[in-house]
Amino acid sequence: MMAFGKQDLLKGSEVIVDECRLVSQNGADLDLTNYFSNIDIYEDIYSNTLTGTIELVDGLNIAQHLPLMGQETLNLTFFTPGLKRNKLKFMVNEIGTRVSDKAQKIQTYTLHLISEEFMANTNKRISKAYEGEIDTIVEDVLREYLTEEKSFFKEPTAFTHKFVIPNWTPFRTINWLTSRAVSKDNMEVSNYMFYETIDGFYLTSLSKLMEQPVKQEYRFDPSGTLQTESGTRDIFREL
Repeated sequence: MMAFGKQDLLKGSEVIVDECRLVSQNGADLDLTNYFSNIDIYEDIYSNTLTGTIELVDGLNIAQHLPLMGQETLNLTFFTPGLKRNKLKFMVNEIGTRVSDKAQKIQTYTLHLISEEFMANTNKRISKAYEGEIDTIVEDVLREYLTEEKSFFKEPTAFTHKFVIPNWTPFRTINWLTSRAVSKDNMEVSNYMFYETIDGFYLTSLSKLMEQPVKQEYRFDPSGTLQTESGTRDIFREL
């Protein structure tokens, strides 16, 4: 018999959740480690922030007793054995429909999650003049209005600009600046994106992303597809 510890990688897709704690607006908190069936975190280069969902299997009537009203905080810590721990904080912005089992003792429902910066963005406006390179201005906006803690990775931009922001939200400001950014390393590159991953916020160009080495290769085949020994599709055997 072989014993496995938390640092042993059993499957390539394995993730261990160290902390999954929900904190209500009144300060009450609940450890959800034993009450969720699935957690999904979404990264998207076309979205400024992370989003996510957590599906709860609730036999304690959490929604009524905590209670769940929206804008609760979810503290999440997880890792793949052998890799670094990831600590994220989300806010609940939607509570899905609750479905009860036949005995009416267990409810299943989904909490929809947004980042704290998404919520902060809706409550803040910028009316201010800026001067400098766009990557520096974006960082100033991010730090002053959204977050001082999360990492920020940027690809240097060219030219000094002067802008007056007319009562815009921080993300509207950042997206407008991003659309005008030109790479300092290549003046023909102006396809910048601003997005968030579990590592932090990024201001970088699609051209720079495409220069990165291949992370992993995969192929999508319809169900029932047969392959030859060389890995190519075997159409004759499928017939």
